Amino acid sequence: MEFAMKSRWKRLTVTLAAAGIMGLTMLPPVAGQEIEMLNSPKVVQPSVQLELLQETPVAAGVQHFTYQGTLADGQPIMVQVIRADLAHPEVTVKPVAAEEGIYGKRESVRSMGARTGAVAAVNGGFYNTSPPYAPVGSVVIDGELQVASNILRTSLGWLEDGSVRFGYFNPQSYLELENGLRLPVDRINQEREEDGEEGIILYTPEWGELVGSGDEGEALVSLAPRDGGSYQVSYVSQGMAGIPGGGYVVSLPGADPVLGQLTPGRPVKVSLGQDPYWPGLKHLITGGPLLVEEGRPVFQYALEGLAGSLAARHPRTAIGLTDQGQVLLVTVDGRQPGVSVGVTFEELAFLMKELGAVEAMGLDGGGSTTAWVNGQVVNRVSDGSQRVVANGIIVRSGIAVFVDGKRIYFDVAPRLEEGRTLVPLRAFFEGLGAKVDWQEETRTVIAVKGEQSIRLPVGSQSALVNGEEVLLDVPAKVEDGRTLVPLRFVGEALGAEVTWDPAKIITVNSTGEGSQ
Repeated sequence: MEFAMKSRWKRLTVTLAAAGIMGLTMLPPVAGQEIEMLNSPKVVQPSVQLELLQETPVAAGVQHFTYQGTLADGQPIMVQVIRADLAHPEVTVKPVAAEEGIYGKRESVRSMGARTGAVAAVNGGFYNTSPPYAPVGSVVIDGELQVASNILRTSLGWLEDGSVRFGYFNPQSYLELENGLRLPVDRINQEREEDGEEGIILYTPEWGELVGSGDEGEALVSLAPRDGGSYQVSYVSQGMAGIPGGGYVVSLPGADPVLGQLTPGRPVKVSLGQDPYWPGLKHLITGGPLLVEEGRPVFQYALEGLAGSLAARHPRTAIGLTDQGQVLLVTVDGRQPGVSVGVTFEELAFLMKELGAVEAMGLDGGGSTTAWVNGQVVNRVSDGSQRVVANGIIVRSGIAVFVDGKRIYFDVAPRLEEGRTLVPLRAFFEGLGAKVDWQEETRTVIAVKGEQSIRLPVGSQSALVNGEEVLLDVPAKVEDGRTLVPLRFVGEALGAEVTWDPAKIITVNSTGEGSQ
């Protein structure tokens, strides 16, 4: 859990301290107790009281906690914490893009969580609130660089070796011409600012079909794929251009002398590079600001462009890492007088430390702040309804089941036995639209859908399907007070199509028209 550019941040902390920007802190008071910031003056801690209201197991390696708190000035807060153990073999934590990465789309956290088979989720990084709702900073999902800029904001990255780290992400992407000239790419899949003074912006097919501001002062160079993995300038236009299949569009100011190097027919190599600080980068999301480093709160929201009204008390979302390898997804409700007033970045930093984070950063907040667990939004969103956002962070654990495109949530987790998935019978049968009954004297499950019927004795290696005996690989069983039935056998016996995804997502289609 390293952090890049530490020396710069230590100098920044000293500067903020000198300016008196230390704000409120949140650790429980002890007479004379102080905490030393990174090379900064010591700051006495005002009090905060956190009371655990509820602790709920969510899935293997995942827990949900609800806290009620009181800030130093007596104001209340409500805090939701989703804790996921990265060392648990069933647990995956990763960013996801709205609407499966379709640019210009937004989606609720509830929808993202359900769609991806997650057991929990929170909103992700900041994004522009006007079309095309581009994320602020960078996003990498499954090794694919979807959005990139070198903005000075904290990012969290997941590496192929399983480690995670915070830092500034500065990808080194460029165009290389046949004469060896390298043209640096400043941003990927982000809009050109109105002043148009930025350098090269590269657009990939993830952006959509059309690129451009419509301003004739913007030059657009279309790069079509050619053999050998390189590209060729197909045409140059002003204002608008279409992205060729498998290719790119390069945007740059119309007066840029580089245009003379990008004439039609000229070959170009495209390198979507990575930052050497993040070797083997698998996922990344930009948030900000940095909140906790090496177990100590840090205050650098001003450096990361989050000062002014943004630094006041608001609903907040944050992500942190504990020294035990657990991820903390945290939301604090706000803008609700008498219930939860929200927190400042300073208060959020101390709260994350109090919750056990040794490294942490903020995410988008305000009306975006949403925590979702097993099908339910568990915090009280400040807008009164869920805001649709550009991306989120999800937690997966165990097996997710979809029936006709709708996620089924079970009160007992599905489990694998001898290569077969067992699920609680009632929720699954109801999802299939089947009538289910239980014969206590024979301990037999009876299910009927249309002309199809099943008699499934608990513990037996055989069942009756429409009166005919069928052998089972794994029998039905009772565990934790719930009857578990073999999903594939039951689904197919009732005429459904069952498919298994390597990400442990099972799709059941009861309509016979192919998987959803």
